[in-house]
Amino acid sequence: MALPKYKTSRANTHSRRANWKAKAAQTVTCPNCGAPALPHMACPSCGATAAACTARLSAPSTPSEWLSSNGIKH
Repeated sequence: MALPKYKTSRANTHSRRANWKAKAAQTVTCPNCGAPALPHMACPSCGATAAACTARLSAPSTPSEWLSSNGIKH
């Protein structure tokens, strides 16, 4: 692997690092409660995912309940 032949100056280092910055996350308003939320994610305040459906936050308690909720006949 190649090594640098000369020391990189402070001006070159700072000008290179000036473009390496974080962006603020873009948010959308929740159609259910109006709180800001990340797009394509569940709302942190109410749990809604889209205008038509809501997220299911609790897991099924039994395996047969999971099978029936996913449309699998056993």
